[in-house]
Amino acid sequence: MKPNFLTRLGIALKAAGAAMSWPGAGSYTSWLMPRSDFDYEGSVGSGDKSSIVMACVGWVMRTFPEAPPQVLKRNADGMMTPIEPHPLLTLLERPNPYYSGE
Repeated sequence: MKPNFLTRLGIALKAAGAAMSWPGAGSYTSWLMPRSDFDYEGSVGSGDKSSIVMACVGWVMRTFPEAPPQVLKRNADGMMTPIEPHPLLTLLERPNPYYSGE
């Protein structure tokens, strides 16, 4: 199975961090900020406890899978064609008079 975009991005970022360190250096932060005593990489860790990182990840998780709903019909030749308008799409758009589809 091919890894998804976020997995590939994480692998690339880890590789970039490993490539920027060398023996004798604590991390790439000592190279970027030579006079800094604070270990930012150690403080953040994997990033899953950082509200800044998780806000971005949460936005991607909510937004990326939002595909517009469709009702499809298979033709005799096997191709799928959308059926518009369809009562199911109307119901999803406005489930009842008191609740919008949003």
